[in-house]
Amino acid sequence: MLILLIFCRPTEEQTVRLKIHHGGMFIYKPFNVHINGQIVEEEWGWDVDTMSYIDFMKLINSLGYKSFKCLWYRDPRKALSRGLKPLNCDFNILQLAEDVFGFDVVEVYVDQEVFDKSAKKVE
Repeated sequence: MLILLIFCRPTEEQTVRLKIHHGGMFIYKPFNVHINGQIVEEEWGWDVDTMSYIDFMKLINSLGYKSFKCLWYRDPRKALSRGLKPLNCDFNILQLAEDVFGFDVVEVYVDQEVFDKSAKKVE
């Protein structure tokens, strides 16, 4: 008779703090930078295993945004120019959870909608 014992250790909760860059804009050449914005750093930790896209939307809405073009996060192992990844659905949240394993802070970028200031209002 063969008895197979599997020992499972409890999972460790990993929390990260969010550093949210908003109100600015990206400049892509000669390299990626985010300028003229504000930075809000959350003081509490988010459990990466329980994060959802809806949670991110509530947080971004609390900053005063009703709509925006896109959310991005920076892979903490890479520079901004090569580490920007989309954060626009729950699949992206799962990818974020994998990418930030072992790190304490995640940088999130709010890419605002682009408005054409030269466009005239049509009545």
